[in-house]
This record gives sequence, C-alpha cells and structure tokens, in this order.
Amino acid sequence: MTMIVRGLSIAVVLFTAACGQQTATKPAPIPPCSNNIRVIPGQVEGAAGHRFLVLVFNNVGTKTCRMVGYPTVDLVDRSGHLVQHVRHTLRGQAGLPQSVTKPTPVTLRGGKSASAVVEASAIPKGAGASCTDHLLMVTPPGQHRAVPAGTAMLPTCNAQVHPVVAGDARTR
Repeated sequence: MTMIVRGLSIAVVLFTAACGQQTATKPAPIPPCSNNIRVIPGQVEGAAGHRFLVLVFNNVGTKTCRMVGYPTVDLVDRSGHLVQHVRHTLRGQAGLPQSVTKPTPVTLRGGKSASAVVEASAIPKGAGASCTDHLLMVTPPGQHRAVPAGTAMLPTCNAQVHPVVAGDARTR
C-alpha cells in the first residue's frame, strides 16, 4: 500500500510540474487607430429645431485597430477660426441608451467603420441668444489632426457629440 501511495505522490508531483511549465500566451494588444482613419460626414438631419449628423470613421488601412471615446468636434467659421468646442456627452436626443454608462472600445478591421453622432439645437434660449450655423472640424478619437467635415453645418446651441460606436450610430 505504501508503494502505491508513494507512486501516486510522485505522479501528482510530475503532473503538477509539467502543467506549471505551460504558459498561456496572450494575444498582442490591438493598437489604437492612427493615420488610416477617414472621416465621412453624413447629411445633417433634423426636425422641430433639433439637428444631428452622423460622423463615420472608416479604417482605410489593412491592419485592425482600436478606437474608444469621443471624437473632438469644433464649430468653426468660414475662415477656420474656432467658434465653439462641442461638448462630450453620453446621451442627448440622439445619444446612447441609458444602459450605457461609459464609452466602449470599438475594434475596426481594415475596411470597417465606427460612427458617432453630433447634435445641436437651432432654437436659442433666452433673449439675445443666437444659434448660428457653423462648419465642423473633426478629430477622430486618439488622434491629433482635425479634418473638415465637408460642407456640413450645425448650430451652436446645445452642441454635443456622443462616443464612437461600432457600425452606424443611427441604428442604436
């Protein structure tokens, strides 16, 4: 009986040692999206004085990258001078559902897209207030170079941008 217990003990030690030598390999982290993102502005839509625009961020490269957070959106005049920074918010009339409490990372394979909604009101609040339309300059999340959003224009009142989501933000 003692021989069986000793043999079993040795087998357990050898099995444990062999298992301990195996190391799990973690996949390489997905790099942040960089120069291979093209910004594609949608058409400004709206009703009852509220307007919104979907910005599409297309990975025109071949490598998978990761995007998280908010694009930086600035309203500028026709000369390109800053009029207003657009506020980052999770939700507004066209934002994310109440169940979402923070921006979630989006993985973009080559040729795939993410998007974000920018919205504003064309109705001024208070006497003397103005909600004039301005052009947009957009910087994708994690980048430092702003690009114009074509000829799209949004008003300055209650301008806000929501986090990037996978696919088309209009289907949220």
